[in-house]
Formats: sequence, structure tokens, C-alpha cells
Amino acid sequence: MKLPAFLDAMAGRIFVILLVGIAVSATLAITLADRHRIADIRRIQSVRTAERVAELLVRVDRLPPADRAKVSRYGVTFLDAPTGDLGGGQPDDDLAALLDARMPDAIAVKATSIPIDACERRIGSRRRPSPADRALRSAVQTTDCWLITGQLRDGYAYRLVTAPPPLLLKAPRSLDPAFIVILAVAAALLAAIVARMAAAPIRALAEGATILGHDLDAPLLPERGPADVRVAIQAFNAMQGRLRAHMSEQTHMLAAITHDLQTPLTRQRLRLEQMPEGALRERLLADWTAMRGIVDEGLELARSTGVVEAEALLDVDSMIASIIADEADAGHVVSFEICANRDVACRPQMLRRCVQNLVDNAIRHGGDAHLSTEVIGKTLCIGVRDSGPGIPADRLVDVFEPMVRLETSRSRETGGSGLGLTIARILARRNGGTITLTNLPEQGLKATVRLTLT
Repeated sequence: MKLPAFLDAMAGRIFVILLVGIAVSATLAITLADRHRIADIRRIQSVRTAERVAELLVRVDRLPPADRAKVSRYGVTFLDAPTGDLGGGQPDDDLAALLDARMPDAIAVKATSIPIDACERRIGSRRRPSPADRALRSAVQTTDCWLITGQLRDGYAYRLVTAPPPLLLKAPRSLDPAFIVILAVAAALLAAIVARMAAAPIRALAEGATILGHDLDAPLLPERGPADVRVAIQAFNAMQGRLRAHMSEQTHMLAAITHDLQTPLTRQRLRLEQMPEGALRERLLADWTAMRGIVDEGLELARSTGVVEAEALLDVDSMIASIIADEADAGHVVSFEICANRDVACRPQMLRRCVQNLVDNAIRHGGDAHLSTEVIGKTLCIGVRDSGPGIPADRLVDVFEPMVRLETSRSRETGGSGLGLTIARILARRNGGTITLTNLPEQGLKATVRLTLT
């Protein structure tokens, strides 16, 4: 399926909406999780820094003044120079509070955040971080270095710089490429499953509506799925029932009218037979014959729409051979040109009457009928062609309507009431098929019945 067609379908739209929604939600969740993780890392950094500095200051407080300037630990360095060359900074009250809680009250302390570059210039014993290390630091912390100042209990003024422990400076795991790929695949798979499940009832209704358009006797759709889907299916099945009832009423009315007309037609025929020979009698008999044909075809139309016939496998070639034999016995020019040698699931009597109507129409208007069957893909095609004058291209569909006759191409003397093709189309649809008419390149008309093979 091409992308525009996929996006135009219900499943495609649901898939895109779910995929985008999941992606946005996951991105927001990852962002919030990283922010919380970074906040936790900062808090842990501050706590560990406070513990290290407090431990060092307590030890320095116990040393003689001459030895205090020589004391240094990993990540903590005492300064000999004034603090003015450290690039300024902002007081860090949180770290100062952590230090106060871990040191005796007699030791004064003040914490100030300073740029990481100033810290790197002062901590000579520590390995200077690479640009990648600094990038990682900036991803997880705002304060990269602190200046700690104050006085010991004996009045000794101290100044030291310290940086957070390097073990805490790790890249966020949630941004790992493998994690992103797994998340994307899982989101796409979930969206596809949900989209397919949501669109399945719509497809079932569409298929049911298509079948109903050809066969009112099609089985009702099973009422399953979510509650709102079941309500829609119930409404669809109820509509099918009402259509059946409506068609049944029309069929019964047509059958009753045509049946009741047979008695007066019979009396009229008897009276016509008692008339003296002459032109008037012949004209009246011709009109009576036409009226009788209309009544008979009306009865056939009623039967074609009202009779319910079970499906069965039919050897189409044998059926057509039987029709050809009957027409040949009647002296008509008929032939069977191509055989498909395939069985088809259909309503046999309805299909036979459909083909018979097409053959009668071809013989009546074209003088001959040549039949063929062939399989194209999953479709069985039954062709009936004649050598008549054909039908204007703009009327090839109109002739299927009831009582439509084309006097310019099919003369009135050929007979017919205009119901033959109507009945044939109804019977074809009752078999789940279609009928189309095509003018042949040289001369003649071809009717093609298409049935789906199962």
C-alpha cells in the first residue's frame, strides 16, 4: 500500500496518531526523568563534597598552624593567593548549610560556586578533565566547582577549592541510542496493533455493505467487538432486515398484479379468436402478445427477486452446453467457443436463467448467440456475444433499467418488454456477480457475467 493511501485509511491515521502520541509522551517522560536524575546527582554531589570538605577541615583544625597549608586531599586544594582572581561566583547556601551541619560550631564556613576553569587552574594534583569530561559535567550539573572560605577555632583563615567526584559524572543512560531504537520499535509495534484492532470492525462493516449491495440474503454480520461496534453492527443487521422486508413486499405486489392480469388476458384471447379475419384482428392479436410477454416477464422478475435458492457447486460449461443444445433444437444459431473447465459456487437455477436471458436477448436482437467461459485471475467470465447492431455507448448502462428499450438499435418487431436485461442483472447480483455490456470493434454486442471464484 502506498503512503498516501495508507494515511487516508482509518488504520493509517490511528497508527500515525498513536505513534506521534507515544513518541511525544516518551520524550516528555525521558526529559522529566533526566531532570529528576540530574537533581539527585547534584544533591549527592553536594552531600559528598560537604562530607569530604568537613572531614578535611576537622583534621586541619587539629594540626599545628605551620603544617596546615601543606594539607591537601584528592579534589581539595588550599589556596595561597587571594580569592579575587577566581573569576567571581555566586554564594551556595545549600552547600554551606550541609557543611555547617557536619562541622563544629566554632569553625566558620562559607561556600561560593565558581567557574570550572578557575577550579582546574587551582587543583594541580588532580587530572585535568578533557573537553568530553567537561561536556558530561555540563550535562549533569550547574555548579562545577566551589570556593570554601572561613575560619578555624583558633582564628586561622582558610580558602580552598573543590570539585565534585568524577564517578558521579556519567552520561544519562536514557539517551542511549539502543534505548531510543527499542522505544521507537515498541511504539511503532503497539501503534500498528491498536490501529489494526480499531479498524477491523470498520473493514467488516464495509465488506458487509458491499456484499449486501449484491445479495440481500447474505448472512448477518456477527455481533462481536466493543459495545459501540456491536451497536453499529446491530443497526446494520436491522437495516438489512428492513430491506429484505421492503423488497419482499414489492415482489409480492408485482407477483399479485401480474397473476391477476392473466385471467382477463385469457378471456381477451378467447374473444379475439372469435373475431373475423382481418387487419384489425391481427393488430389486436399482436398487442395481446406484447401484453402477455410483459406479464410473463413481470412474473419472472418477481420470481428472480423473491425466490431463495441455496448455493451449490455448478459445472458452468455443462450448464452452457445444455442451453446451447436447447437453442440449437429450436433452430437458432448458437455456439460454444471457449471452455473454462471450472466449477463455481452459485445459485444454479438463478445463474441458468441469467445466462438464458442473455442468450434470448442476443438471438432476439442480433440473430445469433456465441457463448464462452474463461478464468481471469479469481474471476470466471461468461461471455454472450451476437452479430447485431449493438447499443450506443452512452446507453450501455441505461438498458439495464426496467422497461428501457432502444428502438433505434433494436427494432420493435424483435419483441421484448425491456425487462430481460433487468432480470439478468438481478440474477447475476444474487450470485454475487456483475454484468457489463461492450460493443465489439466490428459489429455486435457482448454481455459478460463475472463471478468470483472461491
